[in-house]
Amino acid sequence: MTSVAKIDPSDRPMIFVSYPRIDDTPPPDKPKNQGFVRWFYDLLRHELSQRGLPDGGVWIDRFQIEPAEDFTEVIKDALEKSDLLLVILSRNYLKSEFCAKEIDTFVEHLNSLPEKDRKRRIFRVDKGEVLDRELPAVLKGVHAIRFFEKDPETGKDYPFYDGRKVRTKKYVPEIETLAYSIFKRLQELGDGIGSDGPVKPPPQPQGPTKACVYVAKPAFDMNDEYQTLVRELEGRRYAVVPNPDQDLPNDGVAAMRIVREALAQSTLSIHLVGEKRGFKPDGLDDGIVGFQLAEAKARAERSDKFPRLIWIPKLFRQSDGESSAPRDPVKVLEQFGPLLKFDDIESDAGARFNEFVLQRLDDLVKVRPSNPPDLTVAKKPDVFVGALSIDLAHGVSMVQRIKETGGNPTLVPLNPGATAGNERMAAMLERADHAVFCWGQADEASVFDALASPVLENWRAKRSKGRVCLAIFVPDSDMKSAALISGSFGAADIVVDASDGELGMKLQPLVASKP
Repeated sequence: MTSVAKIDPSDRPMIFVSYPRIDDTPPPDKPKNQGFVRWFYDLLRHELSQRGLPDGGVWIDRFQIEPAEDFTEVIKDALEKSDLLLVILSRNYLKSEFCAKEIDTFVEHLNSLPEKDRKRRIFRVDKGEVLDRELPAVLKGVHAIRFFEKDPETGKDYPFYDGRKVRTKKYVPEIETLAYSIFKRLQELGDGIGSDGPVKPPPQPQGPTKACVYVAKPAFDMNDEYQTLVRELEGRRYAVVPNPDQDLPNDGVAAMRIVREALAQSTLSIHLVGEKRGFKPDGLDDGIVGFQLAEAKARAERSDKFPRLIWIPKLFRQSDGESSAPRDPVKVLEQFGPLLKFDDIESDAGARFNEFVLQRLDDLVKVRPSNPPDLTVAKKPDVFVGALSIDLAHGVSMVQRIKETGGNPTLVPLNPGATAGNERMAAMLERADHAVFCWGQADEASVFDALASPVLENWRAKRSKGRVCLAIFVPDSDMKSAALISGSFGAADIVVDASDGELGMKLQPLVASKP
């Protein structure tokens, strides 16, 4: 490749990338993969080139020094010709004498410039966590863009790219942010790039926000899903609180104030529950996951019809990419307190949950322009979907069918003989307009008992227009056939064949409108 010494002055390097070579080493089990620095360099150079930066504008020693050239002199020459220094900071960087010399050389270069031209010439990317007291003085006041995530519970940090895969969806947005900042600074320095006018920031959604939505800060294991949901909400012009770009503080009093103020201005709250409880701010009794669920509960108790939309994936993706054993979403939530009247619990894949959230929000704000928005009343009926443990898979299938037909279903595993099961059933029925029970492999006596539950009888006394549907799945039996022919079984008002191609039409009376 062409060295700096041979670069034409009109095409000189503008950004010098300083890094320790050990940070670009691929993992031993993937020796052909790119290291952290090369992966970062290729993406950054692409983003800058799309904005008009010359291809030779980013200089990195490992790729632009020919074997016969004097390493030290070429690097010194490149540093003295560069406008900006981009430091890829890590614990290895702080141990490198060579990296320290690169910083010293660039600072000498800056000192040769007029004082007014020395500011904002150094950019800093943190590959891992470093302590401020260990930093060179020149880097202490430089804003850091973090290309790593830290698990507050364990204290471990993980680079966005580990030589095997990109670990988070934050990587590309952070590259775009960095490229924009660098390009804008080069324009301010008058490097003659972007001659078609000032560089524009990334496009932002136009128009007023529809509503304010509380999206709870997640534990470390749900960060990616949180970022994806926030981007989708903001893209639909919903205001998201608390600030997605800021973590909750470690001080419990300050965290409580931020959460309560954000909840007070919100239409509803959204919670993503993985397997971790999140870090615990000082002075609080629970991690941030349980703490925010409790605060949203208190908000709901102060103001009727404040819903909590809660995603508890049934199959949870672990850090090694494998899925955990299936989880009972209701039991998981019970670890954080009782269910509320207007809770919506979902266990589908993340993309489906996001679709559900957006649809629910769109329903909440869909009002006539002449009226102020009524953000508390959903127009779709709420449908209780009950299934004994042996038939939970059929319950999941029924939830999907009801969604497709236009209802808001909530799946509740049934255990009629348990007190906790009855309490859970009562809590979920309290908000339901209709109820559907799924019968597959369960014995007929258990299904009959579930339909004859006192909890269901109490609900029917309050919901005179509410209907109870029994959905029959395989395997076939004489009793199931008799129920389908007669159209009745126990306390069911409607009996439907779940394998029928016209099931959606038969469910329509339950979801056409609120009773």
